[in-house]
Amino acid sequence: MTEPLHRAEDDTPLRDGYEYGANGVGVRADLVQAVINVWTSISPTGDPAATLRSVGNGRINSVDNLARLAAVAVASAIDPHASRS
Repeated sequence: MTEPLHRAEDDTPLRDGYEYGANGVGVRADLVQAVINVWTSISPTGDPAATLRSVGNGRINSVDNLARLAAVAVASAIDPHASRS
């Protein structure tokens, strides 16, 4: 299994299969997709962006719950035996 995070610094190349931010830290693309999938699953429209646009509108879209869902999604992608939300 590849590392969940990769830092591209100086002459360290970007790796395929990672999503990178401006700070050079890459996250495995499958972990990013796991978060998008869980946000899609609670979106009334099926659009993960709608979940984020309605942050604060009720318990399901509380910041804490969305962070928890993201953490569970990533943990489950890393360890398939981890419990689901």
